[in-house]
Amino acid sequence: MTFVASTAGDGGQLAAAAREQIRAVDPNLPPRLQTMTEVASASVASRRAGMLLVAVFGALALVLAAAGIHGVMSHLVALRTPEIGVRMTLGASPAQMMSAILREGAIQAIAGLAVGLGGGVLLMRAFRSVLYGVEPTDPLTLTVVSLVLLATALAASAIPGRRAMRVDPVNALRG
Repeated sequence: MTFVASTAGDGGQLAAAAREQIRAVDPNLPPRLQTMTEVASASVASRRAGMLLVAVFGALALVLAAAGIHGVMSHLVALRTPEIGVRMTLGASPAQMMSAILREGAIQAIAGLAVGLGGGVLLMRAFRSVLYGVEPTDPLTLTVVSLVLLATALAASAIPGRRAMRVDPVNALRG
């Protein structure tokens, strides 16, 4: 049997009185009293756990993507060290070299975002039941996620870009 009681004041006082009344009717009956906040929280606990797991895996994916972009950009900068040395010998400033590396990273990130968003929008329809209060193609969510990924890619490209800024033209030409 379930009873629901509403109170304008402190629910703890009502709970104590309800316990006494239940024990007066049947002392062997264990009363289980919950606030509506507890009931609502229990009803979404499995979804909350699933979303926490998705958030943790999303953060891990973001870190792995940043590490991958950093690795690729570091390799490209290492391959282009002689070119960077020649450019700096001919008058390119370290800031120009940094912007060239960041531009290359941004182009790759934008291409990856275009492919990822296209595939993601197609796959998101399958996850409609998992989402709560958000449409699969919510423009605000897609924009924020795209900006976070683009910022991550630029940050991961900045480290090799700083390395390119410090290339000594003489050593680069010798290599």
